[in-house]
Amino acid sequence: MGVTTTQEYTSCIPAPRLFKAVFKCMKHRTDVLDINNYYCNTLFEGDVLGDKLESVVHEVKYESSGNGCVVKATNHYHSKPGVVLNLEEINAGEAKAAEEYLLANPTVCA
Repeated sequence: MGVTTTQEYTSCIPAPRLFKAVFKCMKHRTDVLDINNYYCNTLFEGDVLGDKLESVVHEVKYESSGNGCVVKATNHYHSKPGVVLNLEEINAGEAKAAEEYLLANPTVCA
């Protein structure tokens, strides 16, 4: 069983800087990486996902908007056999950590 979430939010961080910062923390396999259009599609697998998830496909697009950007992300969560995923738990676990980090560290990925 799987769950798909879609998010869109506005960030005060410019698209090139946020894209650079987020891609550095992505591990495993990147299926599509379009640096010119700030788009990537990445597959995550392994023990790091815990005991409920088999894999996650993360698709994200950063679009410039004023001094910041709009982030459009779609996550496809694939659970392990017999596990029913709770959408509320998934949404609570997602955060804008990269944005917060970049705001606190203005020279990183500048």
